[in-house]
Amino acid sequence: MSKHEIDGEPIEITWRKREQETIPVQMPKTALASLKEVAENKGMSIGGSLKLYIGRGLRKDLHDLAANHTGPR
Repeated sequence: MSKHEIDGEPIEITWRKREQETIPVQMPKTALASLKEVAENKGMSIGGSLKLYIGRGLRKDLHDLAANHTGPR
């Protein structure tokens, strides 16, 4: 839980723990080296950076899928 303020009003943010699963991932060494460089530059772990990139891409793809399903046919 974290405490913040918006416009001087205190708010609390509670993070929900979600069930986790570990998966093996193979990727080119050059991509991994680039990921390490970007992660270090942002002060993040490699795992955190991977989760960030996957999350961004997943949200975009899910948004695109939803837009395609709700649009005119």
